[in-house]
Amino acid sequence: MTASRSESAVVILFTFVCYLLFAFKALWPSCDNDLWWHVAVGDWIVKHRQVPHTDPFSRLSRESPHGTPWIAYSWLYEILIAKLFRAEGLAGIALYRVAMASFLFASLTLLLARYRPHFLVATEGLGLAIIAIMPVMTERPWLFTIVFFVWTLHTVSRMRESEGGWEDWLLPLVYLLWANIHIQFVYGLFVLVLACAAPAADRLLGMDKGNAHAAKLGTPAWRRLVSLSVVCAMATLVNPYFVSLYGVVFEYATQMAPFRW
Repeated sequence: MTASRSESAVVILFTFVCYLLFAFKALWPSCDNDLWWHVAVGDWIVKHRQVPHTDPFSRLSRESPHGTPWIAYSWLYEILIAKLFRAEGLAGIALYRVAMASFLFASLTLLLARYRPHFLVATEGLGLAIIAIMPVMTERPWLFTIVFFVWTLHTVSRMRESEGGWEDWLLPLVYLLWANIHIQFVYGLFVLVLACAAPAADRLLGMDKGNAHAAKLGTPAWRRLVSLSVVCAMATLVNPYFVSLYGVVFEYATQMAPFRW
């Protein structure tokens, strides 16, 4: 649908306001308390030129004969944030926030424009998404998770609507980075598994009439999506801890403290 000049003006104004809100939140003079141990881990990795396999900081771990086993699953993010802090101080942290806010804003805009071709509806959805995300706009690795998750949704939606293209095969590189930046890469894998399984569920329920491309079971595009998902899963194993990284996922999934609190 073609937007009128007045609608276009509203969209531009609203988008600009949304970006200002993101930028304002990114530049807000506050720091997440967990930032400092991330910086310390990054410094330790740079100094020792290896990732830790035991906790190098706590007294109990140092006094233990073999140390307390520990997986620094955000090691790549921690090197990045430590380098930024050592180079520019708190300005480096603000730079990280602004850069991630820009990536996230652009990714959300492209995704919502695909799902909601009407300008006004898309910008309203963008505003709601930004309001939901603003509380977590801090200098943490989960900003990468949100960006990469949006990219995964964008790839899946494109493959369900068309044959896709060569750029789809860049997604495994995203998962290679994601697995070394934040443990919540498993959320993206869940979306890929769901996208592969949904056509089978549609067929069982008799709801696949008219579907095409990766949205229909057995099509070349669906097989391509399955292959892409397998390669993405294999890419997550390219990390210093190999399959042990998934032990962290199991550990977090079985912790009861979040449910108690």
